[in-house]
Amino acid sequence: MDLNYSSVGATCAPFDGTLPADYEQPLCPDHDHISPDRKIDASTCALPESTWFIKNASHLEMLTGSTEIDEPLIDFILCAEGQPTVWDRAEYPQFLICTESHELEPMTAENDYSKLGDYKKPAFFARFRNFFADVKKLFSLLFAVIKGGAS
Repeated sequence: MDLNYSSVGATCAPFDGTLPADYEQPLCPDHDHISPDRKIDASTCALPESTWFIKNASHLEMLTGSTEIDEPLIDFILCAEGQPTVWDRAEYPQFLICTESHELEPMTAENDYSKLGDYKKPAFFARFRNFFADVKKLFSLLFAVIKGGAS
C-alpha cells in the first residue's frame, strides 16, 4: 500500500500476490505500464510516464548517500534537456531492480529476485534486521544534522 501513496496512485497487487491474470491497465493504452512481476500497474499513478519503480532499493540509503545506485539514474533525470520519461533510455525503463552489488538492471520476469531473499521463506529476521539497520542510519543522519546545526 505504501507504493500506492509514494507513486501517487499506482495500482498494486496484494503483498503476497500479483495482479489477476485477466487484469488490463485502465489508463495509457499506448504503453504497457504493468511490471514484469505483475505486482504494479503504473498507468494509474499521477505521472505514469515519469515515475520509475526500483525493486530492492532502500530510499533511506539513497537519502543518506550510503549507496551509489541512484547516481546514474538521478544524473539522467536531472540533466535531461526536457522532462525525461521512462521510455527515453533503454537502461532506465520504468521497472528496475537493484542487485546485491547495487547495480540497476531492467526488471524482467526472469530476474525477479530479492536481495533479502524470498519473503515466503524464513527471511523474516533478515528483513527485520535490515529495517532496524535503516532506522539506525536515519537516526544517525538526524543526530548529525542536529549536532551540526547546534554548533
